[in-house]
Amino acid sequence: MLRATFTRAMMIGLAIIPVVFLSSGARAADCVDFPQVAWWNDLTHGKVIAYVNQNHSGDWSGYIDKWARQLTKVQALKGLGKGIIIPSTGAKLEGIALDDYVSKLKQRVEINTCLALQAGAKNIIAKADDIAAKARAGTPPADPEFSPEEAETLEQEPDLSSLPELEPEPMTFVEAVNAFRDDEHETAIKAFKLMANGGDANAQNALGYMYRRGLGADKDTLQSMFWYRKAAKQGSAVAQYSLGEITRKEGQTKVQKAAALEWITKAAKQNYGDAQFTLGLIFFQGEGITKDINESYFWLALGNENSHDKSSQLLAHVETLIDEDAKLEQDQKIENWLSKDKSAQ
Repeated sequence: MLRATFTRAMMIGLAIIPVVFLSSGARAADCVDFPQVAWWNDLTHGKVIAYVNQNHSGDWSGYIDKWARQLTKVQALKGLGKGIIIPSTGAKLEGIALDDYVSKLKQRVEINTCLALQAGAKNIIAKADDIAAKARAGTPPADPEFSPEEAETLEQEPDLSSLPELEPEPMTFVEAVNAFRDDEHETAIKAFKLMANGGDANAQNALGYMYRRGLGADKDTLQSMFWYRKAAKQGSAVAQYSLGEITRKEGQTKVQKAAALEWITKAAKQNYGDAQFTLGLIFFQGEGITKDINESYFWLALGNENSHDKSSQLLAHVETLIDEDAKLEQDQKIENWLSKDKSAQ
């Protein structure tokens, strides 16, 4: 009679499990934290994922089954008016305390399933359906180690305390940019550093900018130049121009001025509008070099072709200064440049 009563209680418990499973699937992308239970030892998503990966080779089925059975057993015993004993503490739960524990077990089953779905364990929903079908057919789940007479003692909680927390998945470049735009500069700079150390030129360029502006870290011109130089050597026109501009403004010696001109010229030759304008300005002013209106016209005209507003404005003035024959010669050079640029595309 006791076994029959217990079996009916098991069936009642089983009937609610698929509801828990299926409802959690809708929230797989946003699993809530585990509830606090003293003998669960500060349970976290990371520890559970690490445990499943380490002890089940990433297969969530066994872990999901264990806690589904655990929930069913506790509900069955509660339905029989019995209490339960927690092995790790020796504490006995009855009445309101047992009701609270049942509620937390339901949450644990739901969160386990949510994490499984998040990990891509699509078979979990199918397994929930299978459990539901067996419940409707009156077939309790196979559990030979469990009997009503022994049911007052629960399965021992696995020790998750020694498992390390999982490192979060590294951000993609787009995610790091989005963090930057949301003013989460410290998050962004950490993500960019990880990518930059792996050789990503875009991330190196981003670090150069952030150190230059003091975003996510203290302003540091040397660090900025360090990262810009790495990206510049990989051919980044933005980094070449930025490195040239910093050297142009900070450098005092002829060697530094020459280096600035070299980097800006590299970027200008990659058709980078800001660099073309700056190069045109340098030749117009004779900044560290011999003033050359012809070269100034050439680079400003290319900047103008790139719809660079400042290039357009200065070009209008330079056109009044350049010799007509020289202008025709430069126009031919510009036409040749643009033809080569289009063919390269």
